[in-house]
Amino acid sequence: MRNLLDKALKKCDAAELFKKEEYQLSLGLIQGKVQGVTGKNTTEIALRLIKDNNMGSAVSTSTNDESIIDRALISNRYQKCEAIEFASKKPEKISCFDPRVKNLTTEEMIYEGQKIINVFAKLSQDIIPDIHIVKNVKNTQITNSNGFDYSYDSTNYALSISTRTSKGFTEVHKYIEAADFRSFSEAEIENIIHEHKISQNRIHIKTDKIPVIFSGKAMGSLMLRLLSGVKGENIVKKISPLHDKLNHQIFADGVTIKDNGRLEMGLRSCPFDDEGYSTNDTTLVENGVLKNYLVGYSDGKKLGLKLLETVLKERFFLRILRMPLPLILPIC
Repeated sequence: MRNLLDKALKKCDAAELFKKEEYQLSLGLIQGKVQGVTGKNTTEIALRLIKDNNMGSAVSTSTNDESIIDRALISNRYQKCEAIEFASKKPEKISCFDPRVKNLTTEEMIYEGQKIINVFAKLSQDIIPDIHIVKNVKNTQITNSNGFDYSYDSTNYALSISTRTSKGFTEVHKYIEAADFRSFSEAEIENIIHEHKISQNRIHIKTDKIPVIFSGKAMGSLMLRLLSGVKGENIVKKISPLHDKLNHQIFADGVTIKDNGRLEMGLRSCPFDDEGYSTNDTTLVENGVLKNYLVGYSDGKKLGLKLLETVLKERFFLRILRMPLPLILPIC
């Protein structure tokens, strides 16, 4: 990493290297039979450089690939991208790594799935669930010319249970995911069975104006709309309906929403984001009032606001804003 960075700095004013190494193992137990055991290792390298106050970038899969420097310079020459200040602050440590997840073998993952199937068999022999388990182990490192040279290890463990209708369609689907090892308790499995059984009773209701209760499964699509609405880029362009609603009521009084990238063992919790800036515990909405936008470095300068955005690159080195851990606090 350092050798490649030093070579890049001979041709530009400032530079930053980002490296992510990831191992993923996934499997399924479909109607009690093991299927789809897959594993993959990936290495992702990205170079951002600044020359003549303009940004250029390029990607690779190896730190030995020096062509990444020339490709980043071509990017710098032909695309207009405002230079930003690379991170320099030492990040605080965050608990986002579980050695138990890292060391899980294929056999142990199958055993965990079989334990769930056995609980189903004990409680209701006519329901055979589908189980999917995925583990991820990552190492993320950023080195730049601003003195930032830090890395962290992280894990992710995801477990899902699905039941099927008599015609083979998914009836109930439950999912848990975190940095550390988790499983479903017998009481939770009992609730899944109960939900499956009552779902067999279809009823018809008359057309009426009635209250709507959103289940947890609906929150993903709802949060996407909010996320788009508070994204700094959309606020600067004034294409968000929330661009002038800071400190205005946008939800009912009982709604508080936070973006907490520092929650211990939380989903996508990490000490710093993919641009090297420390993650935040940000209150977006407090008692229904919009309190913050999620702004990055350049957008924050334009708006005169503190950097609160967390940049996690879901598609390699495409800059995508993701909330590490959106929390909707219960109404008390």
